[in-house]
Amino acid sequence: MSQSLVEEIQGARSRFQRIGDAKLYHGWIETSVKDVLFVSAPANLSICTGEQFLFQAHTTTATIRFVASLITGTTPENVHPAINEEIYPFRIISRMECLPPMEEIRHRIDHRPISITRGDENFMGVLVDVSATGAAIHATEKFNVNDLITLHIEEKQRDIVVEAEVKYSFASKDGTTIYRTGLKLINCSRLVSAQWRGLLDAA
Repeated sequence: MSQSLVEEIQGARSRFQRIGDAKLYHGWIETSVKDVLFVSAPANLSICTGEQFLFQAHTTTATIRFVASLITGTTPENVHPAINEEIYPFRIISRMECLPPMEEIRHRIDHRPISITRGDENFMGVLVDVSATGAAIHATEKFNVNDLITLHIEEKQRDIVVEAEVKYSFASKDGTTIYRTGLKLINCSRLVSAQWRGLLDAA
């Protein structure tokens, strides 16, 4: 195991697939202690101690792949899960393989409140992560694939108003009525593009 690679994936978005049945999960690698990773993911996942998962962690320069096993552990005091999430400890049990980047980098946002418009309808939600071309939001409304919506994001200098197309929308696994919705940005003016770049830089 390369300690430098362990340090590199801290803060990275990750996919982890259970080896037993290929069920896929998503989360963020918050921190690590030696060979143990602390991963934030939706609360109440149906995963058990001892199960093994194939991880892919996406950084700005590489996709890093390895196998890790869910263990029982104490979360470091400085790690706090976001709303509707909890921290899962995983021990790395294989060598770490460094591959070319396979996914657009996403940056976590600390659940910033936003307003959402779809036609004449208005909703409230939170912005949870952003990339160069899209975003993910949480809201109590389930949107349909290909819906066109507008996000209103408050900023100190000037609010960001951006149009987006819904790519997916599914219910949270924690039993609440929160839906996670993935968006692709569309029709971005030069001003909005510059504002979005500023949002990425600040993430």
